[in-house]
Amino acid sequence: MRSVGDIALDAEVRAIASGAITDGAPVLVNADGTVSLAGTQSSAVGASVNLTSGGTRTDFTSVSYDSNSNRYVAFFRDYGNSNYGTATVASVSGTTTTVGSSVVFVSGEVRHIQSTFDSNSNRVVVAYRNDASGDNGFAAVGSVDPSDNSISFGTPVAFNSGSSSTNEITITFDNNSNKVVIAYQDGGNSNAGTAIVGTVDPSDNSISFGSEAVFDSDSTSGTGSTFDSSNNKVVIVYRDNGNSSYGTAVVATVSGTSISFGTPVVYESANCSQNVASFDTSNNKVVIAYRDTSTADNYGTGIVGTVSSTSISFGTAVVFNTASTNNMDIVFSTQLNKTLIIYQDGGTVVNGILATVSGTSISFGSEFALSGASSGSSSSGQRIKNGIDFNTTDNNFAIVSSPADGSSSGQVFAHTSEFDPLTSENFIGIANAAYADGQKATIKTTGSIARNIPQVASASNALGTAVVFESANSSYIAATFDSNSNRVVITYRDQGNSSYGTAVVGSVSGTSISLGTPVVFESASIDQNNSVVFDSNSNKIVVAYEDAGNSKHGTAIVGTVDPSDNSISFGSAVVFESAEVNNNTVIATFDSNSNKVVISYGDAGNSNYGTSIIGTVSGTSISFGTAVVFNSGTSSQTSSTFDSNSNKVVIAYKDGGNSNNGNAIVGTVSGTGISFGSEATFDSATINYISASFDTNSNKVLLAYSRDDNPDGTNNAGFAVVGTVSGTDISFGTPVIFNDAVTTYLRDQSSFNSNLNKHIISYRDEGNSNYGTLIVATISGTSVSFGSETVYESGAGYYGPTTFDSNANKTVIAYQDGANDQYGMARILSPAGTPEDLTIGQQYFVQTDGTLGTSADDPSVIAGTAIGTSDIIVKG
Repeated sequence: MRSVGDIALDAEVRAIASGAITDGAPVLVNADGTVSLAGTQSSAVGASVNLTSGGTRTDFTSVSYDSNSNRYVAFFRDYGNSNYGTATVASVSGTTTTVGSSVVFVSGEVRHIQSTFDSNSNRVVVAYRNDASGDNGFAAVGSVDPSDNSISFGTPVAFNSGSSSTNEITITFDNNSNKVVIAYQDGGNSNAGTAIVGTVDPSDNSISFGSEAVFDSDSTSGTGSTFDSSNNKVVIVYRDNGNSSYGTAVVATVSGTSISFGTPVVYESANCSQNVASFDTSNNKVVIAYRDTSTADNYGTGIVGTVSSTSISFGTAVVFNTASTNNMDIVFSTQLNKTLIIYQDGGTVVNGILATVSGTSISFGSEFALSGASSGSSSSGQRIKNGIDFNTTDNNFAIVSSPADGSSSGQVFAHTSEFDPLTSENFIGIANAAYADGQKATIKTTGSIARNIPQVASASNALGTAVVFESANSSYIAATFDSNSNRVVITYRDQGNSSYGTAVVGSVSGTSISLGTPVVFESASIDQNNSVVFDSNSNKIVVAYEDAGNSKHGTAIVGTVDPSDNSISFGSAVVFESAEVNNNTVIATFDSNSNKVVISYGDAGNSNYGTSIIGTVSGTSISFGTAVVFNSGTSSQTSSTFDSNSNKVVIAYKDGGNSNNGNAIVGTVSGTGISFGSEATFDSATINYISASFDTNSNKVLLAYSRDDNPDGTNNAGFAVVGTVSGTDISFGTPVIFNDAVTTYLRDQSSFNSNLNKHIISYRDEGNSNYGTLIVATISGTSVSFGSETVYESGAGYYGPTTFDSNANKTVIAYQDGANDQYGMARILSPAGTPEDLTIGQQYFVQTDGTLGTSADDPSVIAGTAIGTSDIIVKG
């Protein structure tokens, strides 16, 4: 039998697209016969509420969501009150908005108001130009009281003064450094693009600033900014008036109270203005929207940016509005995993549109009117500024806008979006290509082959192939990720080479890891202590260990990674403790706020007291301050982590002076010293093998450990508990069991996967033949839940530290393979939820958000069966 042509052509339908449709995406048929993406949003807009009780005219509006009080704060210039800078607090229930009384934050005429929320201090920060004070740039800090929707402010502080006129202001919060970053046009310096770092003090609602830094010495305007939480960088977007008014972006790095910049990159080689930016945390991309003034009608345009180190690259720009587009603002919805752009469309009506990122591409749904919202016109596009922010608690948006005629109060109102219902009946098939709104679309239906299906989030944990990094007995293994070189560094005791301290560098690609040649950093036994950490300030590796060749003194050494050949070189070893350090106590962590290395250990020369010392890296060496005791008892099984939300170090340990209970303490680094709060007990039973990791999503600490004397009669079962730092104290939720058998070799072996917002815990499961095992943990509030256990080594697994490669978005496990002559091994873990190619033969289901998954959602809608890594038989 011979077939001619494509046998799947008879299983296609053609229909008009309602909204943009992406290639390979599940498609629904609508009641009117049009087709749209599965997971398309439906919207509801509430009634608008005046920002001022007297209904007076407002402009220069901005809004920020305060996640601490679950309130929005709207900022504006109040024409009815001498153009003073004013704020109103709003609460939203469903789509109903309630506002408090207006509060003046500065008794002077203001312009260019922009705001952000500092989640470290739980304060809102507003930046503005104070016309009553030399047109200088100022900032004020506000504290919201949710009980009556009120707000109080500290004293405003100038960030740009003298003869400067501060314009085109933008502000964002860097939650890595816990600093506010303000960027602006500096009129006192030829309108150069300038930025400055601010530190909020919640005790008196004050803010202090570092030194101004120029990111573009040409005249700049139309400035926007966002924080890339994947790369811990601030991205500033602007019009470079010194370069043909091109749309330009620059990547900024905050260190302490300083800010530095990469090289500016053009994203639009045409005149553009009103640049705004947000960060898509689902795809780890920057989304920029701007007004393309090179087009006849000043089209609204969007583009996707990808940050790498201190640079940024861009996909192709896409027009979202073919009419005059003004007064834009932008925010990312973690509920929809889409970016919402609001703008004044042609006339005075404010519209919204949702943007979807796929790789480096961007697509847009249909624009929708925001009922009751209107904006006045402004030739500069700066006075009548619409504002938007997203409530991550209740999944709604608050939008502020000024009136069309400028005669009455600005408005605030709520907008909600959710996915349209999905059923087996309205799911028609898979899009054959990408289609614009209103275009005739071809849809592959039942029995046809659909191609170009996007990667699907994995349903279960997957492991790459194990790779040998040391063909000899390797013990006391530690690992870290060097984000400067994008390399994993593994350190260990090489028992095949006189137990020397040794390091090896690995690079991750897909599900594989390739390794360089092992390098000795200590030509003596490192005994039973070894910890490695990356210093992101100096871009160096620091190894702390017990030097058995020097009376078991506590010692540290600095390493430099060369990514060209996966090698590492070391400076000279430095003793930080001129006495023996207790076994299983030496642990290092990096404090990115103070840019110091914190080493904690049991000091055998001082009754094995728990002790910490601060190290400062300079070049290839490290120097130390004075050691400080944090526990006057025998401390062991120590682990530590840095809480980047509170800028504190958390040390957890087995307290021999307190019945071997699990205790923890919070440390604050200042200069070359460290001070401590009060000790807190996280488990009043005998504990062992503690591992600490910090969750940057929930801003919580997770402690995993084994515990004796469990209620069910088991001993040394695996437990985990969530800790919350407040000031210099830490409190804990209820411990939760994750393995009811003997759980060992757990110490300092967990890590946080910031791509999936989950913790990876590694251990030896003595209830399952001593196999090397891991489990994925998710924090919710003050509790933790777990996925299923996954065996990564079907033999005795020892010393299995995990580290997260944030460049490759993979977790690396390094361990001693008891089934293979105790060799040192490494392999890649892709936890459930990681995007992967389709699995041939696997049946896939349409999820309610329009993605595909391997398990049925509610309702259960079969998409089809994969016959290739990106091909599927529809409904098959």
